[in-house]
Amino acid sequence: MTAGQDTSDIPELTAECERWLQEGLLTADLLLGSWDKLLALIRQCNVTMRWMLLHTSQLNSGGEPKRARQYRELVVSESHFEADTLFRLLLSASQLELACRQLLKQLLTDREKIWQEEQESVVAGLKQIATVFSGNQALTKLPKNERLEQWFVRLADQVATISLTTESRKLLQVMKALNDVQAFHRLESDAAVSQHLGQLRQSLRRMALVAALRDDMLATLAGVTDFSYAWLLVDRLTASMQRSIRQQPALVAKLRATFLKLCSALDLPLLRINQAQSQDLASVSQHYSAELVSYLRKVIQIIPETMFGLLDQIITIQTDQLQQTPTRLDKDKLKEYAQLDQRLEMARLTHAVSVLTDGILAMKTTLVGVIRLDPARLLEDGIRKQLVHQMADTLHRTLTFSAKHKSGELPTKLRELRRRMDGFRRSFEYIQDYLHLNGLRVWQEEFTRVVNLNVEQECNSFLQSQVHERDSAYQSRTVPIPLYPPTDKSRTFVGRLANQLLLLTDPRTTVYLAPLSAWYCLRSHEQVADGRLPGLLAGGLGVAGLAGLDRLLAFMAVTTIQSILTTISADICKDRACLEALTSLESSLPPADGLVANPSRAYTPAAGRLQRPLYSLLDQLSRLGQLTLLREAIAAHLAAEAAFESRQLAAAVEALNAAVLTEPDLTSDRLSPLLGLLTPYLDWTGLSDPAARVYLTARPPEHADTVLLLLLISNAPKLTYVKSLGGLSCLKVSEPVDAAALTAGLAVLLGQLPDSVTDRLLARAGQAARSQAAGAPPLPAECCVLLALLELLVERRRLPDGRLTEHVPLPLLQLYRSVWNGD
Repeated sequence: MTAGQDTSDIPELTAECERWLQEGLLTADLLLGSWDKLLALIRQCNVTMRWMLLHTSQLNSGGEPKRARQYRELVVSESHFEADTLFRLLLSASQLELACRQLLKQLLTDREKIWQEEQESVVAGLKQIATVFSGNQALTKLPKNERLEQWFVRLADQVATISLTTESRKLLQVMKALNDVQAFHRLESDAAVSQHLGQLRQSLRRMALVAALRDDMLATLAGVTDFSYAWLLVDRLTASMQRSIRQQPALVAKLRATFLKLCSALDLPLLRINQAQSQDLASVSQHYSAELVSYLRKVIQIIPETMFGLLDQIITIQTDQLQQTPTRLDKDKLKEYAQLDQRLEMARLTHAVSVLTDGILAMKTTLVGVIRLDPARLLEDGIRKQLVHQMADTLHRTLTFSAKHKSGELPTKLRELRRRMDGFRRSFEYIQDYLHLNGLRVWQEEFTRVVNLNVEQECNSFLQSQVHERDSAYQSRTVPIPLYPPTDKSRTFVGRLANQLLLLTDPRTTVYLAPLSAWYCLRSHEQVADGRLPGLLAGGLGVAGLAGLDRLLAFMAVTTIQSILTTISADICKDRACLEALTSLESSLPPADGLVANPSRAYTPAAGRLQRPLYSLLDQLSRLGQLTLLREAIAAHLAAEAAFESRQLAAAVEALNAAVLTEPDLTSDRLSPLLGLLTPYLDWTGLSDPAARVYLTARPPEHADTVLLLLLISNAPKLTYVKSLGGLSCLKVSEPVDAAALTAGLAVLLGQLPDSVTDRLLARAGQAARSQAAGAPPLPAECCVLLALLELLVERRRLPDGRLTEHVPLPLLQLYRSVWNGD
């Protein structure tokens, strides 16, 4: 067989297959009568496909010998090989094979039933003709003929004795006898009898064809149509398949036959494994069936890709061109808001999407190996895959920031993300009915998966045992989430977003004002962020994004707490000079209820000795407080969203949380499973309190209360009360101290340590404030700042007011308040 002959045969074979596949042409009777012709056509098609695929494919991907490459290129050149032409032949031949196989299986299954029905029909027909010649029927024109009557009765008895296993030669003899008696007695003169005899001969012929059916015919067809040689080579036709599907979506239904043909590659290996009675039969079947399904999904994925290409155009129209129609509209502006051209284009795009959907849904449920594929599920998985890719790509590209921080860049990026996501969500909601799926459920599930996977990968940098992407519970082989290479120190867009938030609200450049819930720049005094920031984040990231960002900030808080404890226990308490200064200070101080004679001389030497580690500790505590303030803002927004959007869920979670808190022992094994399930609900509904969260249980470092006391005393002179702001602010921009962040971080740190550390710190700080106020009036500014810091600390620690008045007299507190208020 030459290359030219093979190529010239392809169009003819394709046309011949299409002729047999015409609607209503291929029936069971035609299959029985033309089996040899059909088998020859199927054999020729498969020989041609095998020859073309094997002679035009590269031997191996690693390297091809020069002589083999030359021969292959010669074959391709001489045969004018075209993948599209070969794919059309494969498509038509696969359909013909599938139709023949299904008809043949049905015939073999109903073989005895068909034989019995036809046999009874022939026997009844012969007896009916015998009755015609008995002379008992007055309406017939044929004369009475007892010999013919008896002959037809004997023939009917003879046919009744023939069994399915009898040779078909007896049936042919009966057919010849009917022909002879019709010709000899000139029975064709009576149209009714002649027609009846013709029907009997057809039934006898059908009986003969059914008797000729053999069980090995299916095996013969399977051998002729074997496609195992193309397990890897069929990938060369993938582009042709996808191109054809894009042009004709209804072609997907026909592709079902092609994939069923590819399944034949599993038959022989599995047969041998089964014959060997190996226990690996199930695992091998599952593995190769999954490979087939993956290839099928790869081919069909062109439909979701095309859909989302159309959806991008719909998004552009809905986002940039269509105007939102107001609730009340003047008659004169009706034509302006109608936008007929844009709506016509949307209708055209929507129709194209619905055609693609109908194309894949036309494919019946298919058993690929040992895996059953539902076309509706296949379509949904393809849409999910493309949706996830679009979401991940949008989040990655939009949330990529410049190397140098710009204060206005983050809000701009978040608004752009919100605009894109809103347009995407509205268009997906608009198109969901034409996709035959629940768009809101798919959107929420996949967006949550994308965010959670990126959060998990970003949190790996804080974990000793990291979770690899392929082992993640949020990753899927069917609908994989793409991960992009990092653009900076962060691994994912969640990390970049968190870093931008921390740069925007950095305590070294901004100050947090609690009454306004806003951050202001220390230099320009302009507002850089406020309580609307979580809403801006939620506009693009949704509830899942806020909850994921909150989780990442919690991991950062844990790392910061560990760094603080390391600074106190290692950098300070193990340094000889610092330890001597702390020991000397503690021994020189009187009991907590007494007064320090000269506070400046008592505290200043020790604070000077610890100046460098205290500066580092200030940064760490301010960072911890910054993380806490951000988490509180996120929790407040989540709580408001939950109360408005899901009131019943929020109320149920709040009630369950209150019930759990009444338990005497929260660490019991009985409550552990419940707490593990309840915590995510508390985080997502904003009912958890970041300031009261216990991140870790740590043994308190020695001299921790003294170190923290020196930190407060040394930073008090850097702060002052600003009446217009209603809070503390730093005196010099060159010495930035954010009182809100400092006290918030200090409160969270004390929450991880035993309550005795808080008691000792409040006692020593109260002693220092009383000692500073013991001199001549007016009240020193350092004393007022220290008292203000203590009030903020008690408030942040959720302690009762009496805890502070135990160490600071109430008249002193009232005095410092009157001094600052100007009373």
